[in-house]
Order: sequence, then structure tokens, then C-alpha cells
Amino acid sequence: MNGIESVLPFAVVFPGQGSQRVGMMSTLAAVHDEVVERFATASRVLGFDLWDLVSNGPADSLNRTENTQPAMLAAGVATWDVWLKSGGPMPARVAGHSFGEYTALAVAGVLDVAETSQLVQVRGEVMQEACKQNPGTMAA
Repeated sequence: MNGIESVLPFAVVFPGQGSQRVGMMSTLAAVHDEVVERFATASRVLGFDLWDLVSNGPADSLNRTENTQPAMLAAGVATWDVWLKSGGPMPARVAGHSFGEYTALAVAGVLDVAETSQLVQVRGEVMQEACKQNPGTMAA
């Protein structure tokens, strides 16, 4: 056996909030149009240029929860798109660490990606507001 036949069952785990940084995805986007296309779709749904924010910042805007969560969703789904287009084998399971559960649900087809972009933006806004009332980090 070789190639895909030799791949043992595996899972893909999507990262949670806190993994974001200005410039993330730029290397992958330089090689795969799917990345910019996925961010363009999210931008249309969200009503602002998410790719510009991820590419150029400022970091304090990207780190606002209502922006971070849609950015992490778009990044995870874009990476999934590239994985599939590149012939990556299908995992036995998908999962997510913390916020990454939304990405896992979207790539598994349980949630619509566009609707999930809107959902996580609202979720992020509510969490950001909760942080104003009760400052903390993981306690949002």
C-alpha cells in the first residue's frame, strides 16, 4: 500500500479564538485562490472586507471578538477547501477546539458556511459586550 490507501483514520481539529494574527493565511493565499475567494464570500455576508482586516490589520481590530470569530471561521474553511482541492484524504472525524467547533460543524455540512459567518459575528458582538460588562479573558 502507498499514498492515500496507507493513510490510517485520522481527525482534523480546527483551532479556537486566539490563533489569529495579522497576515495569517497570506502564504497559503499566494498559492491557492480558494483562500481569497472564501474570505470574499465571508466579506459579502458580513458587510466589510474581512480579507483586508486579516491581511493588514490593525491587530486591535482583528482581535475584537466580533472580527476574530468570522476570521477564524473563514481561515478554517479556506484551509479545508485547499485540503480537499489538493486531494487530501477525508478525515474520519472533524472537531474544533473551543470556537473551532463552529468551523468543524460548517465543514461537516451541519451548518451553512454563510449563515455561520453571520452567526459567529453576532456571537462575537455579544461576547465583546459581555467582556465590557465583566472584563476578563477566558471568562467571556
